[in-house]
Amino acid sequence: MQSPRAGDAALLGEVRAQALRSLKSYAQVKVEYGKQSESFDAAILMEYPDQLRIEVINDLGETVLRLIADGTTVRYENLREATSDQFAQSEPAFQKVFKLPLSVEEFISGLSGRFPDAAMLGIHEAPGKLEIELPQDRLGIDPALRRLLRWEKFRAKAGSGKARYAVDYSEYESIAGVTLPRQIIWQFFRPKVRLTVRLDPKSAIQFH
Repeated sequence: MQSPRAGDAALLGEVRAQALRSLKSYAQVKVEYGKQSESFDAAILMEYPDQLRIEVINDLGETVLRLIADGTTVRYENLREATSDQFAQSEPAFQKVFKLPLSVEEFISGLSGRFPDAAMLGIHEAPGKLEIELPQDRLGIDPALRRLLRWEKFRAKAGSGKARYAVDYSEYESIAGVTLPRQIIWQFFRPKVRLTVRLDPKSAIQFH
């Protein structure tokens, strides 16, 4: 691992500046729990840092599940079973609803690509990628295209043991002058769970 060089901070700042403040898009979502998986279509509305609305849609275009987080409270509605629940947003909402070890704020940060504005501890050059160590995060950046490729989140110091989860960004596409990844994949290691969100570029509306 090398010490940060002149220009690395500017590169990191440029990549972070591309992170979204809000997003509204249809998406295809797949959750994999070991050998089991579940796929569904959804409408996602996100406002950084803590507001989120997810509506799971059936083949007829009807909303069957709804999750709404307003920054303090999460409301979950299962329209198929006519049940609902409400709890504090500080509770693990995604664990309760989607069986994912992820908070609402962590999902929003990953979806927006908004990694912490923290000091760089070191860098490592790999083929086609620059790895940047932050206090609790490791970033993979395409230095030529100025794009975020991977974000690893650690429980403590970056590089100390295995990452808690990693987010991979791919299939970047320019929409209305804004470039965003069409596919975002969260990989959790304990337990082993994988979440894939494929945004529909034709329906995506986003603001920096």
